[in-house]
Amino acid sequence: MYMAMKHLETICSKLIEGGRKADEPVAIVTRASLDGQRVVETTLVRAATDASDAGLEPPAVVCVGDMVRLHAGLDWLGALQGRELVCDPLGHGKDASGISPAERSKAG
Repeated sequence: MYMAMKHLETICSKLIEGGRKADEPVAIVTRASLDGQRVVETTLVRAATDASDAGLEPPAVVCVGDMVRLHAGLDWLGALQGRELVCDPLGHGKDASGISPAERSKAG
């Protein structure tokens, strides 16, 4: 969602009322792709509070769902600052070559 900060609390409440899980991952991104980019990872039920506590201001992009977990493997700005990217952020059990431990043991 773009430009959702002003109504984030209402949007999240409506999503939960509509059947989304309260603990569903949420990422709020400000200054995307720029120096000073900030990403707050939280949950649907805590998104508005955590955004406020972090002092995030619009404009921002708000992502809801499992794709938020990809941030650990796609954080190229963080990698430029020395953070290590996670090869398997979704936990599918595959290493950087795309081979799972079970597949590796069968091959070896």
